[in-house]
Amino acid sequence: MSASLWHGILGVLGTGREIGWIAVVEPHKAYIDESDIHDNAQWCFVAGHLGTEEQWKEFDGKWREGLGNRKSLHMKELRWNSKPERIERLLGRLGPIPDSCKLERIFGSVKGSHYLDVLTQYPELQRNFDPYMLALYPCVMQTLRHLPRSERVLFTFEENLKYSDSFPRIQSSLAKEPDFVTPSGEPRAIFVTVPKGATPRTEAADYLAFEMGQFQKDKDSFKAQAGVSILGDHWMIGKQMPRADIRGVCEKTLAMGRVREARINSDIKELIRLSKMGRP
Repeated sequence: MSASLWHGILGVLGTGREIGWIAVVEPHKAYIDESDIHDNAQWCFVAGHLGTEEQWKEFDGKWREGLGNRKSLHMKELRWNSKPERIERLLGRLGPIPDSCKLERIFGSVKGSHYLDVLTQYPELQRNFDPYMLALYPCVMQTLRHLPRSERVLFTFEENLKYSDSFPRIQSSLAKEPDFVTPSGEPRAIFVTVPKGATPRTEAADYLAFEMGQFQKDKDSFKAQAGVSILGDHWMIGKQMPRADIRGVCEKTLAMGRVREARINSDIKELIRLSKMGRP
């Protein structure tokens, strides 16, 4: 992941605002997955749920019960054409579970046409830009803004070789910015990965990201309607990365004059100063 891309994103989205400090014992936990992360997708969604370990433990038991005889849930492996009624019943049982455990939905998204339109204007940046990363940043940053500054979040992802090097660098950069550390100096965002299928908590994230993609494409389709219960009242923490923000990231990246593969380790304060996007 390009260092200049990360700096440009922080410059456009900003770093949030001052909010109250409340002491907590352990970090909140967010489990995240994605849907349609390839360049030609209509939309790219990164989504999941946020909660305390106590809430997640309640979720684990309910999810196992909701699965019935199934060992796990993977949305793309469901037999949508041959067993639609069975799938609808399954998703109807599982969808309300996160809400029943008081978990909060989190997301970030990028519209494919916005991503491609802007990137055609900046061909020299194409290999540095990625829909997944552009969707991930607002998800992480808006989640941190949602919580008091003393609270930390453990973001958990399934292993992906393409992005394994990016997570520690993003965490390191966030930890250098005062708004993303606790009053005692601890990083507020912690990134970890787990093997695919290691926890049902990422299955709920897979379900949510898939459903958001289907609902955005055609809310009246069978796939969208079968899984609509995971959306609850549609209230979520997050943000769509709009075309203007993507363009702003490109312009700030080019202005830095560092369009190359690099580690995310340089100063970002000037870009943060230049933009107040994302602040109330």
